[in-house]
Amino acid sequence: MIISIDDKWRIQSDEYAWQVARRRKNGEWRPATYHASIEQAVRSLYDQQLRLSDAEGVAEVMAEADRLLRTLSRALAPQFEVREVVP
Repeated sequence: MIISIDDKWRIQSDEYAWQVARRRKNGEWRPATYHASIEQAVRSLYDQQLRLSDAEGVAEVMAEADRLLRTLSRALAPQFEVREVVP
C-alpha cells in the first residue's frame, strides 16, 4: 500500500511494517522510519515535520501544527466516486 502525503513524503507498507518514505533528489523513494502500525507512522511523520519546521514562537508552531494536520487529513481521507450505472 502507498499513501501519498505530498511530493516529498509518503507512507508505504510491506508484509512486515509501515514505512515513512522520503523522495530523494534522484526521484527514488527511500524508507526513513519503520513502524508497527499506520497510526505510529502518521504520528512519526507529523512529529518529525513539526520538529523540523522553521516555526518560531507559540503562534507559528500552532499554525504549522494545524497546516500539517490538514495535509495529513487530506492525504488519509477516504475518497469515493459515485457514478450512475446505466444498463
